[in-house]
Amino acid sequence: MVVLVAALLVVAGSAAASPGCSYGALPTNASISIIDSNICGSHFPCVVDRTCSVINKTNSAPYDYVGKYEDNSTTSLDLLTVNFSLAVLPNQLKYLTLSGGNRDNFFVPLGFSWPPTLTQVTLSGYAYVKASLPDSVEEITLRTNFFDVPSQARWPKKLKKLNAISEWPSSTVTLSTQFPDSLQFMSFTGYDNIEFSPQVKWPANLTSISYETKGALMYAPAITSTVAQVTLIATSITLHEPLKSNVQDLTLLSPVSPDNSMGYRVAPLRIEGIDASNVRFLRLGMPRFISNLKLGAQLKYINLGFANIDSWIMDDASFQALSALIPWGNRTSNEEVGVDYVGIMSTQFGTMRINTTQAACGNNGTLRELWPYRIPLNGTLYHSNTHATENKSHFMVCVTKSNDVVAPPSNTAMIVGLVATAVVVLGLTVFVIQRRRRQLDSPLEYPLLDAKLNMDALAMFRLEAKDFVMDKVLGRGAFADVWLALYQNSAVAVKKLHQRNVTLEQMESFVDEIKLMSKFDSPYIVKLVGAVWTRPADLQCVMEYMDGGDLRDYLTHHSPAAFHWSDKYLHIHSIVEGLVYLHSMDIIHRDLKSRNILLDSTKGTKLTDFGISKEDMQATMTMGVGTFRWMA
Repeated sequence: MVVLVAALLVVAGSAAASPGCSYGALPTNASISIIDSNICGSHFPCVVDRTCSVINKTNSAPYDYVGKYEDNSTTSLDLLTVNFSLAVLPNQLKYLTLSGGNRDNFFVPLGFSWPPTLTQVTLSGYAYVKASLPDSVEEITLRTNFFDVPSQARWPKKLKKLNAISEWPSSTVTLSTQFPDSLQFMSFTGYDNIEFSPQVKWPANLTSISYETKGALMYAPAITSTVAQVTLIATSITLHEPLKSNVQDLTLLSPVSPDNSMGYRVAPLRIEGIDASNVRFLRLGMPRFISNLKLGAQLKYINLGFANIDSWIMDDASFQALSALIPWGNRTSNEEVGVDYVGIMSTQFGTMRINTTQAACGNNGTLRELWPYRIPLNGTLYHSNTHATENKSHFMVCVTKSNDVVAPPSNTAMIVGLVATAVVVLGLTVFVIQRRRRQLDSPLEYPLLDAKLNMDALAMFRLEAKDFVMDKVLGRGAFADVWLALYQNSAVAVKKLHQRNVTLEQMESFVDEIKLMSKFDSPYIVKLVGAVWTRPADLQCVMEYMDGGDLRDYLTHHSPAAFHWSDKYLHIHSIVEGLVYLHSMDIIHRDLKSRNILLDSTKGTKLTDFGISKEDMQATMTMGVGTFRWMA
């Protein structure tokens, strides 16, 4: 018997590593992503075990290691941040993205052989520290909420472009980084606040810098003496100090986000109090309100695109600077000078207009027309075959009597007061309606899960993972992320549990949450689209996407004057209807706050819980079930 057992062990051991398979020394449960046409059956990635047996014919399943990718001529790869100790990447690789995976298991050995053609890399801050990228890299995109890169980090010698992107709502970062002198362009996207410490070292050759936030620009952007091009992207932009004379090219834009019709949604831009009198080239993207944008005689070019301006208030010096520019229709050359704008209907945003009224102008200004002599645009200027001609309108602006730039007052205290008032009104309204609402005759029955996770209840809502294209993170927490994704050419929100530190109880609660959402049918509750998983640990909840963000961000970035009571009543009505619907099913919200109220340009206001999974899932919106006392 002993001999027989020993023989069986020998046979089993020899089967652990197939001929030509170089992963036999890995742990028994190791999974490896490779490209090998002899194993995968194609020149596309697949996931294998340590014996080179295929686990998954696509690269969608999680894996622990990156293996040999040399059997491929691709120039672009998207890999997990896992163990790279056995990785062999294609020699032609130019673009590499490292994301997801397990932070603790990410490892790139010292002296790793990177492809000599690698020029663009996207990865997280912690991954950058461990990656030790080669000097051939010219552009790095860091998806880092707190810019977790050491101040003395090593940078590639040829690095020219650095993009820092935060996907965490309301993130704040303090920079003390020693940036390399080779950098020529830098961008910071998604940070609500950036602080610059005295220890930060700016690149000596930096010529262009960009700052983008989803709401109002709430901090003073750092613009060094070498920077000539500045781009600011926000819903409201105010600079309390004049731009330095070295800034020659200024772009002011509003954030762009996808909508449910696969188009794009652009929030109206408010520009207030910017001294750009030294700027030569100015580009404005979808401004709605402009006040005290100070321009000077140095201005040579302005691009207004398809701006839809309701109010533009300026001093006389700015009016003279703009009036001196030659409109596009009057120009005889294609040189980038004068005034560019969209005058013929060719996009979903229509044509440019400036419709300042006397009411907006007040008693301290006079309505005047910009470029009244301009020749209407025609299809020839657009290099198209259309014979359409611009329907010429009057570009009316308000010219004030004073040249002083007045900074707008702070609305922080007013916003706080508005939030407090809204909460009180909501609470009283819901309380009154709840007392008058009849309860259903029979309570909702909600069976508990067995000790083992049972996915059978979700089978009827199951969707195919291959039908999804993940875009970007909308929210991030300790146990899950919420992603923006595309499903059957429509935008959806996908809630994904992290694959580490998740307990069985949390998984059971997540299943319960999806099951309960499937019972909702109300225009005031975010709808469930379905669920996706390859194994229980991969479970994802797919919900409708709300393009307006949450109420908290809206209140933060809109002054009380801009948030009319007629709009408040609509929000309050939707919230009350959503709560009444939940209570009629004996479900309590337990976490009614502005973060859990989502807005949409067409679907209105809805209740949700975009807070990420917590230790006690009973504290979230969707899990309060039974005959509990009403709570807000």
